[in-house]
Amino acid sequence: FFAGPGIQSGVLYKNMTQIIDILPTLIDFGGGEIPDYLGGYSLKPYLEGEDDKGNHPGYITSQYHSASGNTGSFMVRKDNYKYIQFGHYLTSTNKTLYHPQLF
Repeated sequence: FFAGPGIQSGVLYKNMTQIIDILPTLIDFGGGEIPDYLGGYSLKPYLEGEDDKGNHPGYITSQYHSASGNTGSFMVRKDNYKYIQFGHYLTSTNKTLYHPQLF
């Protein structure tokens, strides 16, 4: 949730975003310059009701790694599609246990 001057209260934004977009957004609202090496995109244009001018790529990515997991997982989402790929295939009796998934 974001609140502040220039941001309408109670508006639901359906744009595809990810958690790494928060820091660039905060820097942008604070008037700072977003470093080139920083991942993510500022959501300030969305929150102020402007067009994003094509700055956001229109897809999101995610990774999941766990100390108790036996493989990492990676996700790409665009529109209504989500693709999940696991870090490697674990095999048991020559059968792949973790197949890529497309939703």
